[in-house]
Amino acid sequence: MNTLTTDVIESLIKEQVDELTDFDVTTITQETPVSEFGFVSLDFISIQVALKRASGVTVDLSQLAEANVTTFGELIAFLSQAINQKILNNNGGY
Repeated sequence: MNTLTTDVIESLIKEQVDELTDFDVTTITQETPVSEFGFVSLDFISIQVALKRASGVTVDLSQLAEANVTTFGELIAFLSQAINQKILNNNGGY
């Protein structure tokens, strides 16, 4: 398994926002509040499945609140760190 770049994760999340909400993804910046997307609980499951398909690992999105993630940029940074740490752990650190 290879790690995912921040750009790949960002594209994946924008695709999910586009598919799951009416939010105009062309207006998303690093400072866009995640709350503006209007996600409902089932949307997070869809995002989790999409991330698993892309990375091969499951990310616990319930940790978003604990991590105090409020902006799109913080979301991407959180997901990048969580996904790539799990990939490295699953590969024995290589």
